[in-house]
Amino acid sequence: MMLKSLKIAHLTSVHKRFDTRVFKKQCISLSKKDNYDVCLIVADGLGSATQDNINIYDVGSSKNRFDRVFISVKKIYLKALDLDCDIYHLHDPELLNIGLKLKNKGKKVIFDSHEDVSEDIMIKDWIPVYLRKLISFIYNAYEKSICNQLDFVISATPYISNKFQEKGIKSLDIKNYPLKEDFDYQKTNWDNKKDEICYVGEISKERGIIELIDSLEYLKNIRLNLVGSFSDSNLKNRCKKMKGWSKVNELGFLSKKEIDKVFNNSKLGIATLHPTKTYLPSIPVKIFEYMAAGLPIICSNFDFWNELIFKKYKCAIQVDPLSSRKIADAIELLIYGDIDSKKMIEEGTRAIKETFNWKVEEKKLYDVYNSL
Repeated sequence: MMLKSLKIAHLTSVHKRFDTRVFKKQCISLSKKDNYDVCLIVADGLGSATQDNINIYDVGSSKNRFDRVFISVKKIYLKALDLDCDIYHLHDPELLNIGLKLKNKGKKVIFDSHEDVSEDIMIKDWIPVYLRKLISFIYNAYEKSICNQLDFVISATPYISNKFQEKGIKSLDIKNYPLKEDFDYQKTNWDNKKDEICYVGEISKERGIIELIDSLEYLKNIRLNLVGSFSDSNLKNRCKKMKGWSKVNELGFLSKKEIDKVFNNSKLGIATLHPTKTYLPSIPVKIFEYMAAGLPIICSNFDFWNELIFKKYKCAIQVDPLSSRKIADAIELLIYGDIDSKKMIEEGTRAIKETFNWKVEEKKLYDVYNSL
């Protein structure tokens, strides 16, 4: 008996059309199913197109945050109605309201919570400190009210998923584990690399950039390959005035292929996030990408990370992320000390093959859709 074909639309007003979680993992995984017809609605101004048999519909880019929230979101809603799909999968908090409208029209609706938004608001540099608690409280109430009426909430971490479950909302964590095939390239032998380290991701105070640059002062001939965009210009200016900045290769935002080259040129990856409410229970995707790229890791000494990964797979040195000296000592130990870096690389590779890869999470994604 032939299964009825289901039309599925993924919606985003913020993410790039080929975002790893949205397109490369979820859309492509779902499109493998014979009875799923998958499309993606974006707002990036690059035009509509078809990629990997997935139709991408572009409603046009926004000029600023206000335009995005009020104009682009409305355009996405109108396009979603026009497509008349069976299931809508939302990837941004600002789309929650149209998710409710679609639900009221008899559609199945999933919200994908990529981060703990109410906690994330508390560390947003562009929100005045005195307004953060109030905005966080209002958003939390708004999110709970709408998500209680939707069909399912997918979360990027168990911590976020548990918070939704405590509110009586159906939720499951589908983690951002890497695609194994993304790292099937020839890797440079560790011994043949220059004494360079790398940080890849958003660059912010809470993600440890000040301590990381400061740690370079304690190191003689080690350079930092810095990939990503600064959260604000004031932070960037502050970093450039630090003594350690002379040892930084500022590379900016790079493509996946360019990041792979950075990994191949670096001896280890850094993920020294601060112990905030947002980061303590987080699962940074870059840690797994470092592992998949064959890099030992220096990261924060969070208990959750140790229990999840490093207790079993000995591929990292965990340090106090607030101590520049301890970060520097760990870097020096890994590059010049008697630690078996090659064994750490093997452990990281084994972890990706056995446990931390998208195939594990893909099955959970199918289970969510089958339950609707």
